[in-house]
Amino acid sequence: MGTDAASVTFVASFPNIQCIKYIGDGGARIVLDIPQSDEDAVESLRRWRDRVLMVTVVPMAHGAIETTENDGHDHAPIRRTAKKRVVQGDAGL
Repeated sequence: MGTDAASVTFVASFPNIQCIKYIGDGGARIVLDIPQSDEDAVESLRRWRDRVLMVTVVPMAHGAIETTENDGHDHAPIRRTAKKRVVQGDAGL
């Protein structure tokens, strides 16, 4: 399981716990929930634990749910899953 690709793309959401924690050396630790449909991406992340990663975050629409899309190429449709949840008093994070 896993991929030998140079990069991975997956959907994720913040769990309903303290998910951003500032640490003593000026950095931060972030916790994400990743759906089972993107478990290959998780395997890649596990294998890259000894590497520095460049991370780009693209927010999806509020209340996003599972969709299937086809990008016009000759392969199976791309499946994206995110938890649908309502956030009270959303301040952007």
